[in-house]
Amino acid sequence: MHMTKHAYTAYSTSPGGAAPQPPGDLGLKSVTKREIVPTYDGDVTVVTYTVAHQRDGSPEWGLIIGELPSGQRIYAKVTDVALLADAESRELVGTSVSVSTEGKVNTARW
Repeated sequence: MHMTKHAYTAYSTSPGGAAPQPPGDLGLKSVTKREIVPTYDGDVTVVTYTVAHQRDGSPEWGLIIGELPSGQRIYAKVTDVALLADAESRELVGTSVSVSTEGKVNTARW
């Protein structure tokens, strides 16, 4: 009686063996691969984002995927509670946010 389906995915930075192909032509267009840069300091455009919640429903952390002016992409973590609330109250896709590298973690602020 679950309300969701369980699934898993494994991601890697290096290609594996040949991936199974869907049967027939599904009308899928080729997708341009984007390079992911490990660190960056500066403004990026939000491509997509998500906010993860604790068991009590309060926001715990967020993840932003941003696009650099060069077309490369970067991941950035959001931990500020006020920014998480803002991310849930409006649409961030297409907006500009500032990313800075703190140690080995990219952090987003706006």
